[in-house]
Amino acid sequence: MWPLLTRDSLALASPLPSPRPQTPPSQVFVYFDIGSVLIDLDWDSFIESLSSLASPGLDVLAALRTEAALEHLHAWSTGNLGPAAFARALLSVVRPGHSRVSPHDATALLAIKEASSLIVGPVRPRCLRLVKRLRALGCGVGVLSNAVPWHETDIETTLRLRDVFDVVVFSQDVGFEKPEPGIYEAAELLAKATRRVQHPVQFFFVDDLPANVLAARERGWNASLVELVEAGVRQRFLEGSMNESEWLKASRNASHLVFGEEAAKRVEALFTNVFSALEGISALERNQHL
Repeated sequence: MWPLLTRDSLALASPLPSPRPQTPPSQVFVYFDIGSVLIDLDWDSFIESLSSLASPGLDVLAALRTEAALEHLHAWSTGNLGPAAFARALLSVVRPGHSRVSPHDATALLAIKEASSLIVGPVRPRCLRLVKRLRALGCGVGVLSNAVPWHETDIETTLRLRDVFDVVVFSQDVGFEKPEPGIYEAAELLAKATRRVQHPVQFFFVDDLPANVLAARERGWNASLVELVEAGVRQRFLEGSMNESEWLKASRNASHLVFGEEAAKRVEALFTNVFSALEGISALERNQHL
C-alpha cells in the first residue's frame, strides 16, 4: 500500500551524497527498489478488485493492515508460503469467519492472483536511462525488492531485469525482506561477487518506504527516499496550512501522488551529487590518458 509519510520521513528525500573523494565508479554499487521507483504501482485497482471478493461492508484496506494479514504477506514475500496457501490466507482475511476454503472457491483464489497483478504498472523509461547512465560510467547496479513471486513474473514481462542489472535480489529468494538486516547483507555479498565491482564498495540505495531507507542507512549505505506526493500538497503541509491528520490522508491518496515521467524526475533528482562526482572523475581520467 502507499507508504506512511511523517514530517520526519520527508527529510529522507534529500539527494544522495557524493561518493567519497576520488572514488572510482568501479567501487560504487547502486541498488534500486522496483515498485514506485522503476515502475508505477496501482494499489487502488488492487483494493477495488479485492473488495469485490470481500464480505459485504468489510473495510478491505483496514483488513490488509491487520497483524494477521501482514504476517501472511511476510511469509509470502520471504518464500515461506506458496501461491495457493497465500491466496487462501488472503481470502480468509477479506472473508473473515470463513475458516475453510472449499474447492468451489477456486475461482475466488484465481481472482486473488488477478487482483494482485493489477498492482504492477508501467516501467518509467527515464529511470531506466538513469540506470544505464550509471552502468556506462562503470558503476554496479542492482534491484533490491520485496516483490512477491506473482509480481516478479509481471515485472519481467515489461522489464527484463537481468538484462539491465548486474544483481537482482528478491526477498523471496533470500528469506528476508526489507527492512530486515538479512536482505541488505545478502545484497552486499551478491554485489561484491560481481566482477564489475572492486573493493572497497560504497553502496547507494533509493526506495519509497522510509523504514527501508533507514535500515539501509543503519547498514552504512547512502540511502534516500523516493517521495511522490504532489509538490503543492507537500508545501501546504510543511508551511502548516495542513495538519498531520490531513497530510497522512492526502499522502496516501493516489490523486495527490505523481506517476510516470514526473515520478521519474523525482528519482533522477536524488542522483544529482552522484553523477556530478562520478562524471567529474571520468572526465579527469580521460584527460590523463590524452
